[in-house]
Amino acid sequence: MKNIHELQSSWPDFQSFADDLGVRAGTAQQWRVRDKVPGEYWHKIVEKAAARKIRGVTFDLLERLCRSKKTEAA
Repeated sequence: MKNIHELQSSWPDFQSFADDLGVRAGTAQQWRVRDKVPGEYWHKIVEKAAARKIRGVTFDLLERLCRSKKTEAA
């Protein structure tokens, strides 16, 4: 996965992603636009991805996605 859009697209649908994280669809949409998910949701993302058998969603992946955004901004 190269960005938050691809991460969210791993779920069956966008609303399922938002529901799994306990956020409004608009909040999750803003994460997609910003290409960044707040760190406080990482644990839940990894947990819910594992429960849905979505492979490759790890803390390392989330860190890499976040780091790549910081690097691009510099």
